[in-house]
Amino acid sequence: MSDSAELWIRLKDGRSLCERYNQLSMAEFIREGMLDKVERGEAIFCYDGEETEVPADLVKRIDLMLSHETKRAVV
Repeated sequence: MSDSAELWIRLKDGRSLCERYNQLSMAEFIREGMLDKVERGEAIFCYDGEETEVPADLVKRIDLMLSHETKRAVV
């Protein structure tokens, strides 16, 4: 069982955007790329139901949250 993960992009105006990934490694890879772009002052693109461009100066932080899938056996 692999862990799924979420990236929460927290904005300075109090809003949050969430991206979900089936694999933790992919979420970590995407987060690092986003952090690099923000550090260089470049906008990032988020997919929270639809594509959203977020200017670097609006990003407060990018959090990585693990979510563990629970599977139930059908008897």
